[in-house]
Amino acid sequence: MLETVRKRLRGLVKLIDKQMRKPIYTDFEDQIGDETAVELPGFVQSDSFERFRAKARVFLKEHWDHITIHKLRMNKALTRSDLDSWKRC
Repeated sequence: MLETVRKRLRGLVKLIDKQMRKPIYTDFEDQIGDETAVELPGFVQSDSFERFRAKARVFLKEHWDHITIHKLRMNKALTRSDLDSWKRC
């Protein structure tokens, strides 16, 4: 529900006259504590990520003409049928 309200308000914000808006100034001070190393289980190392990136590029080149990839390249919204057809690849 909160998401719906947020989206409806987002559409209304553009209607506010820009000259009527008063600027809001803040004066925050960041407080950063001591550095602590955190180990993340399941996080891939950088060399593993590079291998993943290479595999992903090969896969995308093989499916370059698929309608779902085309829509992503053109920044178009995907439909449920697009996702279903993609799962069949």
